[in-house]
Amino acid sequence: MVQPGRRVLLRHPPQHRRRATGFHLVGIGTLDSVLIQPREVYRTAIVRASASVVIAHNHPSGCPEPGQADIKATRELMRAGQVLRIELVDHVIIGRPSPDHASPWFSLRALGYFA
Repeated sequence: MVQPGRRVLLRHPPQHRRRATGFHLVGIGTLDSVLIQPREVYRTAIVRASASVVIAHNHPSGCPEPGQADIKATRELMRAGQVLRIELVDHVIIGRPSPDHASPWFSLRALGYFA
């Protein structure tokens, strides 16, 4: 069980036809950060011979907009995935719906960071 107010990073390994095969908890952080390394994100994907992964994490503040650290981490994970030939399908940030944010989540792919 994760304590409220902590960031959590999950990795979701899609399988053939982009169907989920499971979830893997990569890390539990603090209120404003979770330390990740590509090796932790891709470790289970390598063992399971996954062709792709989706990563997701929450923003305890409720604001799902990506920050500079989120964008930098996504680009680093994309580069590592390219070397490993494991596609990073998306990076999803989960928050809460509010008047400023109709959706409780943001997809970095949909925002154009995967182009």
